[in-house]
Amino acid sequence: MKYYHVTTLENWEKIRRFGLIPRIGNKTQLYRYLSEGRIYFFNSIEEAEDGLVNWIVDRYPEAEDSEEPFFSILEVKIPNDVEIFEDPELPLSAVYVIEKIPPFNIRFLMSD
Repeated sequence: MKYYHVTTLENWEKIRRFGLIPRIGNKTQLYRYLSEGRIYFFNSIEEAEDGLVNWIVDRYPEAEDSEEPFFSILEVKIPNDVEIFEDPELPLSAVYVIEKIPPFNIRFLMSD
């Protein structure tokens, strides 16, 4: 199944070389409560776009001033042996994993 990950365009350069690596990010309100790194995904491209427009962009005030594209949406095939967890604390139907996703499972889909 395909999932969708929103990140900055700047991060895409690292992701395409090294893959997605679970981290406890400083842009999430939950980071103080997490004990393990996570990678979050949306179940559909529509939810990824909705999440980007309605709350992710609010965590990046520098995006407003940017004249260049700032965000990217990635299409990700999560390997069958990677466990997927639901996160009821987040809006929409976000899921997460706690294992690395290799670069060959990730495709750049679009930028804002």
